[in-house]
Amino acid sequence: MKKILSLVIALILGTPFTLKAQFDDLEALLLNEMDEITDYTVGTFLSENVVVGQSTMLQEKNNIAVRFRHHFNPLKAGAQNAFGFNKAYIYAEVGYAPADWVNLGLGYGNNYNSINGSAKFRVLRQSTGKVFMPVNLSVYSAVNYRTNSPMAREFSDKLDYTVQALVSRRFCDHFSLQLAPTYLHRNLVQTPQDQNDLFALGTGASVKLLRNLRLNLEYYWVSNNNETGVKYYDPFSAGVSYQTSRHTFELFVTNSAFMEENYMLGSNTGNFWKGDVRLGFNVAINFTVGKKHKVE
Repeated sequence: MKKILSLVIALILGTPFTLKAQFDDLEALLLNEMDEITDYTVGTFLSENVVVGQSTMLQEKNNIAVRFRHHFNPLKAGAQNAFGFNKAYIYAEVGYAPADWVNLGLGYGNNYNSINGSAKFRVLRQSTGKVFMPVNLSVYSAVNYRTNSPMAREFSDKLDYTVQALVSRRFCDHFSLQLAPTYLHRNLVQTPQDQNDLFALGTGASVKLLRNLRLNLEYYWVSNNNETGVKYYDPFSAGVSYQTSRHTFELFVTNSAFMEENYMLGSNTGNFWKGDVRLGFNVAINFTVGKKHKVE
């Protein structure tokens, strides 16, 4: 009996230590499982554009976006021209996301009466945890067909191409920054002195003001673009964007009449710092087709 009683007491006294050891092992296992989770950064920018140019953001899978963009004439046109409101350059686009990593777009701009096809691909996504990635990387490409091109003799003369590598990082909840190395090619230029190939470097920043309200800044430096008597200027834009569940609204000032990247960078004759300031606004409406997709 003494031996049995001693064994029972030992089991009773040892149970808490056994349970504690099991709980310690379970806690360690859960912590290890948590370390395996990849936490992706969201909301680097509020839309697929910083201001006029592209951002690293993509639409979600099965999403259709209808976008309308407006740039008015310069404000310095004066009261007799309603401060530029008498004429507006308009760009309309429909975008579709067959997958989370690719967006396709088809648009029309009334400046050159251009038809534009585009594709944007997500290559890298900023994340922490199991997979650490310090930046977002997207690749954007576009082909523009100018229906209004009097100098063109062949179909290929009306084609222009743009390729961009978009690199961004959300440094904190209130600030994001982007760099955009860009290559432009124009099959037909106005004079022999004009360059068929241009290179540009874009910078963009987004500052969070309220939950769904951002201040956005954008500037592109363009190389080898002043070889002729026509003076071209680097595009600069600044504005605010506001987002709801299905809509994005953007109001901004810019010195570019164009919304297509190739023309915005290669054919911009407005000097922002000498009063060639245009008011612009964008409206985007988002729809989901089929079953709503949950982003991992």
